[in-house]
Order: sequence, then C-alpha cells, then structure tokens
Amino acid sequence: MGWKEKEYRTAQKNRKKDEDRHHYDAEMLRIQGLIRCENCENPYPYLHRNCPFCDHPNHEKYALKN
Repeated sequence: MGWKEKEYRTAQKNRKKDEDRHHYDAEMLRIQGLIRCENCENPYPYLHRNCPFCDHPNHEKYALKN
C-alpha cells in the first residue's frame, strides 16, 4: 500500500507553522519597541495609544478601564 498524507495532518502542520511564525514576529517587533496592530496588521511604536494607520486602540499597553 502506498503512503498518503492525511488532510487533518497537513492542516495541523500548517497551523503550527503560522503560530510559530506569529510568535517569532511579535518577539522581533517587541525587541525593536514595536507592536503589530490587531486591526490593520501594520507595526507601530509600542508606546502609542492608538495605531497611526487605522486609529485602533493599543489594548496591550493601555488596557481598558472598567
């Protein structure tokens, strides 16, 4: 019998690669003092309250107050 790649296995591998890449990307941006906007995916300085491109708030540093 021949070897066959199962669909769920390839999906798991692809998902894991994307998660690893995202973590590495976030870490490299953090070293440079940047974060990636959740809304438009553009990097901007960590200390800014809002994204300069789309005005999305920086929830990572400035959490919403209840």
